[in-house]
Amino acid sequence: MLQVFGNSLVVISVIREKTLRTATNYFIVSLATSDVMVALLVMPLSIYGEVFICRCAASVYRPLSALKPHVVTDILKCDA
Repeated sequence: MLQVFGNSLVVISVIREKTLRTATNYFIVSLATSDVMVALLVMPLSIYGEVFICRCAASVYRPLSALKPHVVTDILKCDA
């Protein structure tokens, strides 16, 4: 949620402050918007897939102890 908060501050500051409305800052706003979308759409679905969707057909869900720590850490540290 820190990612959403920080990038929202970037977008709000460029919208509210007229001196920040430059072509370069519009690219930064575009990047901040894509980061917010990754944080809200991609990361939760990836975490859900790693935690609840099992790759084997024998069980309905994979217990938390069977998670691969490097995969979960990679998803949590994901940034566009």
